[in-house]
Amino acid sequence: MSIARKVAMTAALVALPAAAPGQGGRCGDDGTLVPDLGFTTISCEHCSMDISPGRVNYRFVTEPRIGGIEGTGEGRLREGDQLVAVNGDLITTRAAGERLAQARRGERVTLTVRRGGRTQDVSVVASERCLETPVAPRPPRPPRTPLPPQPPAPVRAPLPPRAPVPPRPPMMHGTPTQPPLPPEAPQAPQAPQAPQPPQPPLPPLPPPPPDILPEGWFGFGISCDECGVHRNNGAVRMFFGEAPMVESVEAGSPAARAGMRRGDRLTHVDGLALTTQAGARRFATIRPGQAVTWTYRRGSGAYTARAVAIRRPDVPPTPRAAAAPRAPSSPQQVRYSGAVGNTDVEVRGAPVTITRDERTGEMVIRSHDLTVRVRPHR
Repeated sequence: MSIARKVAMTAALVALPAAAPGQGGRCGDDGTLVPDLGFTTISCEHCSMDISPGRVNYRFVTEPRIGGIEGTGEGRLREGDQLVAVNGDLITTRAAGERLAQARRGERVTLTVRRGGRTQDVSVVASERCLETPVAPRPPRPPRTPLPPQPPAPVRAPLPPRAPVPPRPPMMHGTPTQPPLPPEAPQAPQAPQAPQPPQPPLPPLPPPPPDILPEGWFGFGISCDECGVHRNNGAVRMFFGEAPMVESVEAGSPAARAGMRRGDRLTHVDGLALTTQAGARRFATIRPGQAVTWTYRRGSGAYTARAVAIRRPDVPPTPRAAAAPRAPSSPQQVRYSGAVGNTDVEVRGAPVTITRDERTGEMVIRSHDLTVRVRPHR
């Protein structure tokens, strides 16, 4: 199973004071009491903050990096740690922002950070500090002045005509002499080439969607706006803020044989609502060979389907399975079919995730070892 998340934010790299996550009473002449979680700076992309006396609002669309470790963070946090979640809520969700904003002195806060490619939980005790003046966002850099066009190359003068070659002396046996070569025509002057306009840089890739791939596989892909996954040392934890929609169903898969279709809304797994912790936990722990009962909405009706999970086809085979003779290859499954601008796009092969930027029309297609970006011409 795969998940596609919608991204429509303006790329920006901002260095923010770590004291900003929080809001509280006044301090000093113009200051605001804010939480201190053991770091002083945050660097992030696709984020926005609004700081005013007595109030702080912010949102992260990507995972920020922290720095300036001090106080309660010494010995626990490190420079460059990537902030993933706060008290179990992903940093890109509104709930994580509210937890940071409402932290109070003496409260124990669990920060999930990514370090060296692995995630771990760090417990810190919040304190307070006084932010004397509001932090204004860094102004955008002015555009670079375009370089003046290069002057055209000077026109080359035509070459003078060559002198005619003198006739050769008569050869033996009455061989006729070779006539002289005609003079070469002068070369036409080359027209100066117009300067090429500078090519604009390609925009950065949207953040990759979270990978929601339980070991058990049914052959359908899902999409949702408010959902996510958290992995910690092999343990998987998911959450669904809304019922996910079935984006695709592969022919011959367990989901297809159970009667599921594209556009169905999954509401329950084994009788547990997916928007609850119990339902998300059951979804994350499905294993091959387990029979699962799905409840879904189609139009105004509610239906159930029972299917047995199989091993995901994109999981590398075990050494014993790799040594066995391979079965004849079958036609590659269609993973996506649609249009980008005036171009038809069809993706076949291994399971992929599709991310589309509604603002620019750009589409990013990812698999476990491939990234394809398709951008329409304007």
